[in-house]
Amino acid sequence: MGRILAVDFGHVRVGLALSDPMRWFASPLPNIQGSKNPKKAAQTLATTMSEICAAKKIEIDLIVVGLPLHLDGSESERSKEVRLFCDALKELTPIKIELFDERMTTLQAERSLIEANLSRKKRSRTIDGVSSTILLQSFLDFQKMRSV
Repeated sequence: MGRILAVDFGHVRVGLALSDPMRWFASPLPNIQGSKNPKKAAQTLATTMSEICAAKKIEIDLIVVGLPLHLDGSESERSKEVRLFCDALKELTPIKIELFDERMTTLQAERSLIEANLSRKKRSRTIDGVSSTILLQSFLDFQKMRSV
């Protein structure tokens, strides 16, 4: 069983997190450059994934992309951008891609970084990685609950 890569799409930064081989835990990876152009962001991610897999000698079986929804569950303009990003990514990789509700992950990440006494500047550099880690851990926990 390969690992799962979580993606928190953003215009400035794209947060990444990777599961362990047993799919129990999520760990952050360095952010990559975001883009307002979903195709460009997908190309950057595809290149980065190849580098990660080669450097760490790992296989990624699934990509989980955070889908930003309103609190009532409806889709936002940002949701459309994420869907375009996923469509572009599907053209670049054979790896299965799933969308997963990312409501409240940024808020959770912000709160945890504030509790850790990180400065505003440090929080802005790390929040995407923390958000993607929370997204992936939520996805992993959800999968475990579904299998019980």
